[in-house]
Amino acid sequence: MIKEKHRNFMDLTVSKRKDLYIKLKNEIRKEKETKGANFLSHSVLTGKNQWLDIYFLSAKKDVFYNVTIETVKAAWHEYVDSMVLDRALKINPRYNQEIYNEKLKEFLAEDDFKIRESVSKCMDYAYGVGLHVAINVENLTVENINKFIEDFIRNGEKEYQSEEEYSFDFNHDSSFYINEIA
Repeated sequence: MIKEKHRNFMDLTVSKRKDLYIKLKNEIRKEKETKGANFLSHSVLTGKNQWLDIYFLSAKKDVFYNVTIETVKAAWHEYVDSMVLDRALKINPRYNQEIYNEKLKEFLAEDDFKIRESVSKCMDYAYGVGLHVAINVENLTVENINKFIEDFIRNGEKEYQSEEEYSFDFNHDSSFYINEIA
């Protein structure tokens, strides 16, 4: 069996990218008519989502974005959780809640980690141009995602990092990260 080599989206022919763009455009058109969304997501928007995977169209007619969008609070929690888990697993390769809690206390005592609103691109996605986005909103809604998309396109579809920094209290609640799949 011949294994096909991974191809980045931007390495596809212009006509192939346009075909994919048109298919996505038609799916987004349905979302716009039914939900007012300028994007497509396979998750259910509850108005309490902290992160979502979405797709939206670029101003360029053969490019679209494959996006993980989250609140800055979710990005902050994700970073802290990842750092603490990494430290705990170095002590004991099997997850141990006591060690995790100890490392969490140490981490939060020694590090006043701050995060910023940001947009970063990832050009090695096979389906669309990857974007990792953190925005300063309480929860993700159709309205504030649409606003992000409009602002991103109006500002030339550039990577971005805000000057303002944010920090939060850590709440290790696994339901914080759960999204329903449509």
